[in-house]
Amino acid sequence: MRKKNQEKLQKAFLELLATKHIYEIEVKELAEKSNLDRSTLYRHFDSSEIITACYNNIVMEVKNRIINSLEPDKQGNFEEMYEHLFDCIQDNADVLSILLGPTAPPDFERIILKIIKDRYLANINNLYSDYCQWKKKQKRLYDCTTFYANGTLGLLKEWLFSGCKNRNETLKSLYLIDESIESIYIINKNV
Repeated sequence: MRKKNQEKLQKAFLELLATKHIYEIEVKELAEKSNLDRSTLYRHFDSSEIITACYNNIVMEVKNRIINSLEPDKQGNFEEMYEHLFDCIQDNADVLSILLGPTAPPDFERIILKIIKDRYLANINNLYSDYCQWKKKQKRLYDCTTFYANGTLGLLKEWLFSGCKNRNETLKSLYLIDESIESIYIINKNV
């Protein structure tokens, strides 16, 4: 499919996903909304794949943007991590508000949660490698990063759905997570 048609299809899909659940979107309305003939869509996709392909393309694009905003060379500093994550979310707020909204499938939220959790683990391993090397503490570390990643995602969603207002206030809340990570490290260092 030509890039121009692909863009029209993705835009139309997002507009539909903003108003209805993915399983309610029909190929006919997607074709109408994108101003593409259904025959054009069927030439490139099986009928059952059109909606899924649109969704997967958008998810992969946004996922890659978020991952690229949190490149490995930026590990070890939670404040920088948050700044880059906020920039990426703000730059992609229109798409993310749909993908994290009430009509979107829950798998995108799980994808973002995993990205955040992996980045926390990488940062913690860089900052507290002496703590992380102990096998018996890895389960505790995993549980803590799950907790922190969920809290982070909740704060990011709240900020996103507020129209990306009060960035500094939300950042201050996230900095509390840093402090609690450091506290857990100090408390458990000799346990």
